[in-house]
Amino acid sequence: MIKSIFSSSFWKLFGSFCSFFSIPILMDVLSVNEYALWVTLTSLIGWINLFDFGAGYSLRNRVAEYNELNEQSKLKTAISGTFTFYFLTSIVLLLIFTILLFTTDILNNNKLFSIILYVPIIITFPVFIGPFIFQGLSKIPELNFLQFLTPLGWLLILIGVKMYERTDWLLNICLLYTFINVSLRFLIMHKAKNYVSVKYAELISFGAMKNINDIILNGSKFFILQVSSLILFSMGNMVIYNNLNAIDVNVYDTINKIFLLMVTLFSNITSIFWTEISKSKAISDFIKLRHLWKKSIIITLIINILVILFIPIIVWFIEVWTDGKIITSSYSVSFFVIQFIIQTFSYSVLTFLNAFEKMKWQIIFSVISSIAFFPLVNLLIDNGIGFISVPISTSIVLLPNFIYGFIVSRKLLRQ
Repeated sequence: MIKSIFSSSFWKLFGSFCSFFSIPILMDVLSVNEYALWVTLTSLIGWINLFDFGAGYSLRNRVAEYNELNEQSKLKTAISGTFTFYFLTSIVLLLIFTILLFTTDILNNNKLFSIILYVPIIITFPVFIGPFIFQGLSKIPELNFLQFLTPLGWLLILIGVKMYERTDWLLNICLLYTFINVSLRFLIMHKAKNYVSVKYAELISFGAMKNINDIILNGSKFFILQVSSLILFSMGNMVIYNNLNAIDVNVYDTINKIFLLMVTLFSNITSIFWTEISKSKAISDFIKLRHLWKKSIIITLIINILVILFIPIIVWFIEVWTDGKIITSSYSVSFFVIQFIIQTFSYSVLTFLNAFEKMKWQIIFSVISSIAFFPLVNLLIDNGIGFISVPISTSIVLLPNFIYGFIVSRKLLRQ
């Protein structure tokens, strides 16, 4: 597990570096207006992932369990049924996109760019199950290496593009971006399919879909958690923009980007634990489950101690990274650290509940947190707390879910 954590984190970190260095190149290649359009169009692509309605997370549990129990027939049925569900979803997505293409200003005014970026991603939506199969099979380091190839390939493409003195690169950028993303999605799906010995002809099976009601039902629970997380962790910029000023937005966004990267790296660790938990659950190995719980808490504690010690370095890095444009303080960063601590400990304990698919109260707490976030952050801003109102509010609304997860995960493992 330790080997998997380090190798997986290595590829995740280098993928993030590639994405980081791609941004200034894109700014040089595209005009100000083109870059703004590019950022807006590509940011919306991430929302497509939500339309699996959480079925991928539920599939990951089934793959881990069936593979551990060597139930190959059930494993193939789960994969074929989920793939078919994704296939039907892609048809619905295509219809929704067609309607939005003519009714939404940004898509309607940029039809060609929108079609190039969205249609191939939507059509290939079923291959999105590839990463979940890898995770269920405990092949997360290999998955992260394959996913690292996307930002690496994108960076190399942009370096090549920059060598040419042209001013009409947006169309080509869209084509190249779609090509690299779709190609590597297919590569991941192809390798995942081979690992479980499923043929392409077996992937679409309406009969198999009838046998995955539990995957779709439990997936809907993961979907609610996904939406709640999206609200909590992606609305900060908008709240600050509407209530404060541009400087506050820039400072918040810069600090938040660093902590989002750290959360992404930490999520990689929880993914590895999640698979091991599902496998141990399948064979009712509660001794190993208790060991996993302790290891998860210890690793989280060590990471958070290191983050606390690195607060001054984070402040220095932000100033150097932005060439002095963003100046912050240890005081401001410390509130993001508090949010990170509560968030990571929550992820550690709630991963056990997710693997056991005990999500009823977790969903209730998540929905309440999403609703409570907005009035709380507005109250703090009105009282002059400033942009740190966002991490303070997030920390407060996350706390009940962490306490609940801590107590229930302990009780769950005493069997």
